[in-house]
Amino acid sequence: MIDIRETLQLKTLLSIAKRIVKRDTLVDFREELKNSGYNFDETILDFNLLRSAFSFILDGGVKREIKRVFMPGFICPVMAEVVKRSNKELVLVDSDLQTFNMDFDFVTKFGVGKNDAILINHTFGNPVSIKTLLKIPQNNRPLIISDNALALFSEIDGGYAGVGADLIMLNLHKQFANTDGALVIGNELLKNDYDVIKKDSGIYKNFTDVVLKTGGIHQNLINLIRSIMPLYKEVSAKISRWSVKRMSKFGGLVFRESLGNLKNEIEKRRELAILYDKLLPLKYFVPQKIEEGHSFANYAVRLKPEYKALRDRMVADLRSEGIFVDRMWYNSPTGKDYKKFIPQTLNNTKILAKTVINLPIRGDYSKQDVKYLFRAIDKILKNYSCE
Repeated sequence: MIDIRETLQLKTLLSIAKRIVKRDTLVDFREELKNSGYNFDETILDFNLLRSAFSFILDGGVKREIKRVFMPGFICPVMAEVVKRSNKELVLVDSDLQTFNMDFDFVTKFGVGKNDAILINHTFGNPVSIKTLLKIPQNNRPLIISDNALALFSEIDGGYAGVGADLIMLNLHKQFANTDGALVIGNELLKNDYDVIKKDSGIYKNFTDVVLKTGGIHQNLINLIRSIMPLYKEVSAKISRWSVKRMSKFGGLVFRESLGNLKNEIEKRRELAILYDKLLPLKYFVPQKIEEGHSFANYAVRLKPEYKALRDRMVADLRSEGIFVDRMWYNSPTGKDYKKFIPQTLNNTKILAKTVINLPIRGDYSKQDVKYLFRAIDKILKNYSCE
């Protein structure tokens, strides 16, 4: 089975259970990050979800007033919804077709100032250099927020992605399976309202989530159900619901057990990506142009525009071969609900939303696993060409 989903390992749960029995449940986020190479002297706050952290920032959680927020249109639509609900002016900007990352042309086109915020997303772990933004004079520089949702251990400019930004947001349930978890790091943070925020209940509320995410023979039944289910249709992020809470105790323990292994996992994926590059059929696909320090949360490609009609069909057909990929972000915030927030045509964003496929990549995949993945892709494409 080749699957885009991460699953909790039984040994991780057993290790957590031992810590609970020993009452060793305190998680020092700063120390855990330091042990993995992240050295932060700034304030660190934990939340249940990245969207909760972003809500906190925009709703008065920083030292300056934020009136306008720039972000890429090619992004999880919930992030745009956070801005709308915080009653800030949202400006969606286009992305580069090669790197899939946001284009910084908007800085000169629209002008930016002290009361603006720029949310930088390192798309699928492909790191963005913020050197251009750091050249803006300090007295007029916007709040720079680095969204490292899929970019733990991504590297650029001689350090980890986002270093130098005013705030860094880390997602602790995307690159490894977890019930919840996010961190915000930076000296711009205010803690006045933070201490009253309650912890999420984690495993107690999300027991079903834990079962669904834990590896085991039951995953065969889950995957059978997934293989016959229709693909999700585009649904507006307006229906999204969340409560701003702190990270659950269980989520913190999973983070503590998982972070140390992630760095080695990413190194293995970087080596494996070389084989993916060699096997990718370039007649149909354009690979994401990557920086050397990509974290490879997934192996992202896009279909050439002339083949975009095949994307959703291919995703569905791969399931029948036991291969689960995803379409992030097919539901980018570019529809009618966001029309007034798009000051320029997001041509590239719309192409990416309709053509990107994220292929699974895992450090424990063998060469045979990778070849099976691409043989399945070749088989499906050959079937299409015969029709």
